Amino acid sequence: MSIAADPHVSPRGPVPIRAEDALFLYAQTPFLCQQVGAVLALKPAAVDVGQLRDAIRARVRAVPELGRRLEAAAGWWRRPCWVADDDIDFTERVREVVPGEDGNPHTICGVVDDFFSRWCDPYRTPWEILLIRGGPDGRATVAVKVHHAIGDSDTIIGTLTRLCDAEADTVTTSAGQPGAPRTLGTAIQRTRMAALAIRGLWHLAAAGVAPGVSVCGSFTSGRRRYVPVALSARDVATTARALDTSIADLLLTVIADALGRLLRARGEGTTGRALRIAVPRAWTAESKTRGARPGNRTAAVSLNVPIGPIDPAERLSAVRGQVASHVRQGENTAAALVLRAMNFLPPPLQRLAAMQLYQRRWFNLLVSVFPGVRRTYRLLGARVEEVYPVLALADGVGLAIGAMTWGQSLSVGILADAALVPDADKLAAEFTCAFEEYQAAAAARG
Repeated sequence: MSIAADPHVSPRGPVPIRAEDALFLYAQTPFLCQQVGAVLALKPAAVDVGQLRDAIRARVRAVPELGRRLEAAAGWWRRPCWVADDDIDFTERVREVVPGEDGNPHTICGVVDDFFSRWCDPYRTPWEILLIRGGPDGRATVAVKVHHAIGDSDTIIGTLTRLCDAEADTVTTSAGQPGAPRTLGTAIQRTRMAALAIRGLWHLAAAGVAPGVSVCGSFTSGRRRYVPVALSARDVATTARALDTSIADLLLTVIADALGRLLRARGEGTTGRALRIAVPRAWTAESKTRGARPGNRTAAVSLNVPIGPIDPAERLSAVRGQVASHVRQGENTAAALVLRAMNFLPPPLQRLAAMQLYQRRWFNLLVSVFPGVRRTYRLLGARVEEVYPVLALADGVGLAIGAMTWGQSLSVGILADAALVPDADKLAAEFTCAFEEYQAAAAARG
């Protein structure tokens, strides 16, 4: 079944991949596929895989990032190119699984683990959708994965909203990413941005290597574990407001606390220690505008967060200070500048730079907090109750955690390397316990 050509692919021929997107193509290893996605929990309703295929086939025309694929480079010194994908096999791309049948894992969690452990081929099948039936009370789960070269997790969440039907015209609210720079127009603003980038480059260079920790190491297989955690969006917002902080900073603090608890449970000392978290941040308003070209629009800041057994207020203050300091120093602007500068390098040097930049040498885990969605969406008439983001791991980094508000739920998705973090369930439990502690602290403040 053919679909309309991607409007962002020039009719004159293929479009070479941007360095910002090629980073995730070149950063792949035999045990690491760079793919992002989401897990959707649907309200009990009859969802048929045939109808789902038809719906995706009809909607994909309006979603440029799903209407293209990569074409291999003609030589070592040339870049792969985006081309219109005129022959999508929707039977292969949109599949159905029932846990326990046909040799599949016996639980939904096992099916999801298996789905995200398998590679998404950007040259043949750059995206896949899996309908998982047989959940409790007739609930269905939909897992979506897209190769990271197509776009970042923020792009994928936006794609999902275009594949679903919105019930009401309500406003999308933000979970809080303070300090993301805006598109600048005047000469003065550009000069300030350049000065900020230079200062950011200095701080990036001075940061040094990340500390060693047991959740990082060499990958020995491509097996992944995915663990979802659901919190009440209202409880999280109320707690953040009472503690006079943003939702994003609160979640970063809770994750640091939970990781410290996990390491202590492993017998690893955490007193006085800090770990480095890479936090992707949108660096341009272009990705939010209608008609923006698909692709990755984020750059990361690295936060050194305390993981030892300290007072919650002290940890929160330290995290808030790190966020404000690193954004003020221009690290995300500098990181974006580095990515853009890679466009001027020949492909072999781009590949070398990607392998050096995106690995455990520079950070210990990835955490991203996305803007929240307050609309109510339906997929084939079934209400989408929760959406859990799925981030990509970096080479040797065994944890990637995404969080976002969807309706009444704040959904947290933990992706882990199965060998480095076999106790991902323990981390999820510690995350819930840590949040309850901050919730109690907020209640004590009245």
